[in-house]
Amino acid sequence: QLAGFIRLLRKHEVTPVLVLQVYDAPPEPSIRDLRLDDSEEVRALILKLANANARTTYDQLTRIRVYQAQVLVEVVRRTGAAMGVQVIDPRPAFAQYHETAPLFCDVVHLTDRANHLLARPIAEQLHFPVRH
Repeated sequence: QLAGFIRLLRKHEVTPVLVLQVYDAPPEPSIRDLRLDDSEEVRALILKLANANARTTYDQLTRIRVYQAQVLVEVVRRTGAAMGVQVIDPRPAFAQYHETAPLFCDVVHLTDRANHLLARPIAEQLHFPVRH
């Protein structure tokens, strides 16, 4: 659906820009090589990763959300690259923080402080003036 949305934007002479989602978990390298068009392979990998070392059902469910978010990020990254759309990756701006608790409400939702942090790399890559 993302590709169709990009085509629709371009049809209406809108230049799309994609921003990768930031989440409070280390990236899972195996997702970079995942066949995203194979929903069974995606589901199986997410469940395998979520069940590895999970101690509780809550832990499993949280990990499922994290890996689903990582798959979504990979879909956005690949679709943007394939369609020649600018893809902004703000995750390096977050990597400098060793204590991420003040930046996230949960593993995928940002606090106001983190949204401010997120805005800087977006503004810089879109060549908007950045206030310090």
